[in-house]
Amino acid sequence: MYPKFKKMNQSYSKTILVFSILLALLILAQLTRFENKLVLSYDGENLKASIYKNAIEHNIPKARFDEMTATFQKSMVAENGIRSLVIYDETGQRVFSEKHFIIYLFGKDIIGTMIKGNYPSFRKTFGDWSMDRFMSNEVYLYNDSLPEKFKIEATFLGRGYASLSLKGKENLQFNIADGFLDNVAGFCEAKGCFFMQAESNESLLRNAFRISNFFIEGAMLSLVIVILVSLFSGTAKRGLEEK
Repeated sequence: MYPKFKKMNQSYSKTILVFSILLALLILAQLTRFENKLVLSYDGENLKASIYKNAIEHNIPKARFDEMTATFQKSMVAENGIRSLVIYDETGQRVFSEKHFIIYLFGKDIIGTMIKGNYPSFRKTFGDWSMDRFMSNEVYLYNDSLPEKFKIEATFLGRGYASLSLKGKENLQFNIADGFLDNVAGFCEAKGCFFMQAESNESLLRNAFRISNFFIEGAMLSLVIVILVSLFSGTAKRGLEEK
């Protein structure tokens, strides 16, 4: 009995180790995932948009906005969205808040549901899945008048293109294109578009995290395949022994 018990104990220890590694990889994948926190603040005269250390300011006195919408992007392998949206008035009081706990892996919200788009034109393709991208219809985020002075914090999740629009007497659209190479953000209005080059100001550590996310998810997938193969092999072996 002792050798059999020892063998079972070793097998149990290996199982614990494998699933501990898998959990550690899952946590690392969430810490290194693609996220962009867009902060918009309006003081009645100037509207400032910032993403990390990148900022741009626009003079638009006495503007009133009646609604806020967003558009997102989806490809064959991934889609993006918003996991957190908070609106504050001039006193710092929250007037709207929507936050979601999201486990985001392989371009999908596998646990929790982020705010994401509706894609009537989406179709399966057989080309370059990283290039075959589809834009969503507009999604209403806040269908009411914003305070005269406000601050908005929107956290976008996932790679690709997304936008957030403020609509009223004047319309402003804030755009984010986030990838490994084509990182750019800015806003557009009737007079034209103004961009802040996010790529130049991103820290080396942040870029390293984002690149490592690709390899971390690859390691997770490889480990899951190894676990499934081991389980299948063990089941098949036991079946043969019973015969």
